[in-house]
Amino acid sequence: MTNKEKNLLLDFNRRTIELYNESLDFMTGTGFSLSYSETDGTKYSVEVPNDRQIKASALSFRIFYQQTESLYFTKINNLIEKNGFKDSKIINLNREFRSIWISSKESNSSIQLILNDEALDSFDLWLNGEYFHADDEKVQKMSYIRGTPIHEMSKMNFVYKLQNLIKIVCQFNFQVVQKIIDSEEFMA
Repeated sequence: MTNKEKNLLLDFNRRTIELYNESLDFMTGTGFSLSYSETDGTKYSVEVPNDRQIKASALSFRIFYQQTESLYFTKINNLIEKNGFKDSKIINLNREFRSIWISSKESNSSIQLILNDEALDSFDLWLNGEYFHADDEKVQKMSYIRGTPIHEMSKMNFVYKLQNLIKIVCQFNFQVVQKIIDSEEFMA
């Protein structure tokens, strides 16, 4: 492993610890409830962290999610795979985390939202229509759904997926990257 690659792992470790510490409050308080009574009809409520916490966590997480970043999760995962560490447990965990990451990134939320006969990708919509990149089409969709139950539920879907992806990055760091950094192989 080159010094540059070692520095990437050290930076990944440092930034993950920062993400973990910054996101502690963000990682709780997400939920949905639905109730019905004959007198009140159907009512629902959506609970998510406040906008400041969401944006701060999304911003801290972005370096692990955006493909152009040096600390993009898949790049670090591939770096570890490429270097073929002797510890088979680390290699197997690395592969397991790759599989978990891919399936979590590609999965839709458990609450499917449909907008004009089209499945709504809440994660992409909020990431690129509200918090980053100001994609015109997504900004327009956000305006269209604002003030509707779909807006609130899509925000909950976004937060839930962001929380899950942050957990994956943190667990990967603590179970794989940290063990590599602490290994004799890394020190050599």
